Amino acid sequence: MISISTTQALAGDKVTKKVQELIDSSQSSVADSSKAFSYAQSAIDEAEKSKSNISIAAAMYNMARTFKYHDRYSYTIVYFDFAIEAYENAGEQLKVAEVLRKAGRIYYAMGHYDKAMTYYMNGLKIHDDLNVVNAEKGWLLRYIGSVFKHKENYDKALYYYKKAYEIFETTNNQDGMSSSYNNIGIVYGIKGRDSLEILYYRKALKVAQDGGAKNRESVILNNIGSALTKHRKYADAMAIFEEVFDYLSELDEPNYMKLGDTYKNFAKLYYETDKLDLALENLKLSELNVRKTEKKQKIELAEIYELYSKLYVKKGDYKKAYEYRLLYNDLQKLLGDASVAAEIEKIQFRYEREQFEEKINQEREKENAASSSQRQWLIYLSIGIVLLTLALVVQKIKFSRALRNK
Repeated sequence: MISISTTQALAGDKVTKKVQELIDSSQSSVADSSKAFSYAQSAIDEAEKSKSNISIAAAMYNMARTFKYHDRYSYTIVYFDFAIEAYENAGEQLKVAEVLRKAGRIYYAMGHYDKAMTYYMNGLKIHDDLNVVNAEKGWLLRYIGSVFKHKENYDKALYYYKKAYEIFETTNNQDGMSSSYNNIGIVYGIKGRDSLEILYYRKALKVAQDGGAKNRESVILNNIGSALTKHRKYADAMAIFEEVFDYLSELDEPNYMKLGDTYKNFAKLYYETDKLDLALENLKLSELNVRKTEKKQKIELAEIYELYSKLYVKKGDYKKAYEYRLLYNDLQKLLGDASVAAEIEKIQFRYEREQFEEKINQEREKENAASSSQRQWLIYLSIGIVLLTLALVVQKIKFSRALRNK
């Protein structure tokens, strides 16, 4: 068995220097969408000209990441798919598996679980065919478990989470170990196995704490708090959420998404205890923080809108409850339509790419024709010079003979 802790280094045709520089510029300016997309497109154009499969794959992958950062999921899928195709052409199977996992995550986030499963399983097959065990394989197994969880096949979800844990333990990936335990806890919670739910959350928390993974720790604590809320242990849940909030408040750079999630948990707790004004106040703070980030914004807002709707029903304001239900439905439809939009955009992109390649080929043919014409002219010039030289030599010989005859 081959044990590889990281994806294999790129082989064959490397990323050209100019393409890599453009990719680096795109990533360094990713928050500025205008600059980021301009650099990313230039990287693709340059990669196409180089005809380097690795360069094309890297440029496509970079564009996908740029679109993902700006929460444009359908375009993200399009460029991930082109990166997969280019890595396949380059013979980089482990890179193909890596991008399959990332593309699968987008489909998963949009609720297209069957599509996500296809991508994950294809990535897993690559690892099995190559007999490779690494953290990447562990994450594929972990995400497959989550698809089964959402499809309510909890036994298979537990199977894949536990298989993922085994690989993470073998590769000493503590974040993966903690994530696997955390998700096992979630499944046991859904199955009503309360003691096992808390047990695995505690295991996940210990691994995260031992590894100093405060970020993962905050996720697990939020889950523990939610479990305590579910079991009406409101005081204990409040203490947990306050601990998470204290950690997030001390960060040098605010983590708006996690702050949004924590405020949402406060809102749920207050909702359960009928403190509706406090629930509404915290839900508004949750929305405010979520809107400060691009990543997963629409997905998080959908959940917030759903909670708004339930909250206003409880307050007796059915008009606002209906308005937020419409907003929730619109976002759900938007996320669902992204998959269809991706296929349309993919067809359009292929057409534009073919047009681009045809234009490049035409330009090359013109250059070749001009070069051929120039070479032909040089040949004729060379022949002319040779003939002229021969004529001069003959003339000189004749002139010399004429002088001797005198």
